[in-house]
Amino acid sequence: MKTEQLWATPMAIHDLSGDCDLEQATTECLTVSNILRDKNNQPLKNWETPELLRIHEELIMPRIFTYLKENYGFEPTGVSVANWVFGGNNGGGLEPHIHAGSHFTAIFYPIDNNGNLVIVDPRFNAQRGYPRRILENHFAKRTLLPNAGQLVIIPSYVEHYVTGYGNGLRLSFVNDVTLTTESGNTDFD
Repeated sequence: MKTEQLWATPMAIHDLSGDCDLEQATTECLTVSNILRDKNNQPLKNWETPELLRIHEELIMPRIFTYLKENYGFEPTGVSVANWVFGGNNGGGLEPHIHAGSHFTAIFYPIDNNGNLVIVDPRFNAQRGYPRRILENHFAKRTLLPNAGQLVIIPSYVEHYVTGYGNGLRLSFVNDVTLTTESGNTDFD
């Protein structure tokens, strides 16, 4: 009998805490987050966030490229990146969502977070009707309590959400990566 693993969904978790200034990254996240501003998804500015931009360029992007090569056998010739800081201190969580319009999502946590990151198995139709033992062993949601310095990389189509975080603070630096050709085109052969 031949057995194949169908449709694997790789998730990478890295500890960057020893490679960056977490205190400075936290300060920069607070500076540009929706906690201190009226709008979400503020663009990062070099003068405002030098440590976050360094983390993005020197730590996150090389790990995304390694993730792509190791898991997909793909070395991109071009990428487009949208990044922003999400901050929350009202105790609520984030509803289930995906990052439509991009291919991969990398989430960096500058502080320990109270709310869990819950990653949902994308094979949602296969989860119906199985005995609990099979569901728990093969279709269970993956729950992470993000630590300071942790980077999580997932395909952007994977649904995820954040549980309520009480009176605590939640900060994350999100990087959505879209694969492009050298010319910036997203149409591939």
